[in-house]
Amino acid sequence: MGSMPCVFGIYNISNSPLSFLVLILHFQSLSDKYEAGSHTFSEHLKNVAERITHYQNYFKEFVKYTARANQSSKSMQKALELTMGIPQRVHDLVYTTNIEHYPGDTGKLGRLIRHDSFEVTEGNEPSKERYVFLFKNKVMITDKNDRTTPPTYTHYATIRLDKYTVSSHRLDEDTIVLKPNEPGLPEFSLKPKDPGTAEYVRKAWLKDITEEQEAYGK
Repeated sequence: MGSMPCVFGIYNISNSPLSFLVLILHFQSLSDKYEAGSHTFSEHLKNVAERITHYQNYFKEFVKYTARANQSSKSMQKALELTMGIPQRVHDLVYTTNIEHYPGDTGKLGRLIRHDSFEVTEGNEPSKERYVFLFKNKVMITDKNDRTTPPTYTHYATIRLDKYTVSSHRLDEDTIVLKPNEPGLPEFSLKPKDPGTAEYVRKAWLKDITEEQEAYGK
């Protein structure tokens, strides 16, 4: 239990993306200190992940025992929820903080649901390999730059799912078609880059897109 005071550093992390960005930058600065030593950046992150797991276990025990004692466990339940969400938030920020030229605030994109490489066709234009993200009610199309570490993603287009009908292509079932519901919006087709996983990727994307559209009342 000697490590418990550190828990409150986790507990006080707000839901703001800036807080989690500070966390990422802190880890990156620590990686420089470990570069010449025996600990690599990945090893350090593994240690952080293990510590967060310990915090989660602490809070689970607190919630259980306070409930047994008929005492309020709201604050501990909130702390547990925050620690449970940190790994996913940090994972998302690795991508969202490296999206360039997005016209809005990448910090307000919400949870990153899915991301993959696709051959993207816009209207009748030739297809081009692009990297596509699925956020809440949004599909974002980007150009991936692998020459940087970590990779960067140049924003190309963002599609609001409530303004599109999404389906499989009639002649090529592994291609996802995003057809606009109103004039003036472009039509897009997304074909998974890897043929070996194309069916899985297509089904997973269609499932998640359908759930997002239902959530937004389409």
